[in-house]
Amino acid sequence: MIRLNGTDFVTINNLNVNAYSTSTSNYGWGVFMTNDADNNTINGCTITLDSNTTSSNYAGIVLSGSPTTATTTGSNCDNITLTNNTINGGYYGITLMGNTGAGIIQNIVVANNVVKNFYIYGIYGGGTNNSVIENNDIHRMTRSSNFTTFYGINMGTANTALTISRNRIHDPATVAPASSFTLYGIYLSASTSTVGNENMVANNLLYSLQGEGSQYALYNSSSGNTRYYYNTINSDYAATTGGLTRGFYQITAQTGIELRNNIISITRSTGSTANRPRAPTAAPSRSDASRTRPCSGSAPT
Repeated sequence: MIRLNGTDFVTINNLNVNAYSTSTSNYGWGVFMTNDADNNTINGCTITLDSNTTSSNYAGIVLSGSPTTATTTGSNCDNITLTNNTINGGYYGITLMGNTGAGIIQNIVVANNVVKNFYIYGIYGGGTNNSVIENNDIHRMTRSSNFTTFYGINMGTANTALTISRNRIHDPATVAPASSFTLYGIYLSASTSTVGNENMVANNLLYSLQGEGSQYALYNSSSGNTRYYYNTINSDYAATTGGLTRGFYQITAQTGIELRNNIISITRSTGSTANRPRAPTAAPSRSDASRTRPCSGSAPT
């Protein structure tokens, strides 16, 4: 493992990092940044972990306030650039943990990475401002066992001016498509920005979404002032016992949520599907020109 503990202005290029272990009592983090390690770049690296692990002790790149838990708030790492890396395996691909109050991390860029064969979370973060997650390829195409809940991108609590764009999220269970698990493509929670600092989810592509459980392509929980523009969602796996299928799902009343020019196609044949935006407690503030294709299961509810 490479640890940057309060270390600034370091660039790591084209390094192969092997953090592979099958033991649940060991830890394997490819790169770990903490304690206000600022202005660092990880570029073109290949990080290899166990691609069948179920242990949260394994992660590719970690920004965390703890040396033993990848999702502890308070890393205080600003101006971090993670580009052109390949991360294979682990419980988490990448974690980005700022504080939910003072100490939000600033100007994080996660771009052009391949994040694959993780156990649950491709990219996981919270407490960020003015950060970009862009043009990443996120999937579990060659993971061979232990399929469970899939989060492509999960950004929870206190994210502002966040841009999630041009990511490809696909193939959560290519090897075992009949596995039963819940899928969340892009999950945003408790992240209401101020006007002028809206969060943006745009031009993302979600497709080849295997699995027998419920699916939520775009999930918004308590995150007002968020824009969903030009996303394309295709859910067409021929499930036999699957659960709900939602192109967009929003819970908890919020203002400033906009859906515009999205394409949502759901032909997934399950017992209960829905292809239109779904807002059980509050509709989006504005929903314009988003196209949906009728589902092949029962009528939307």
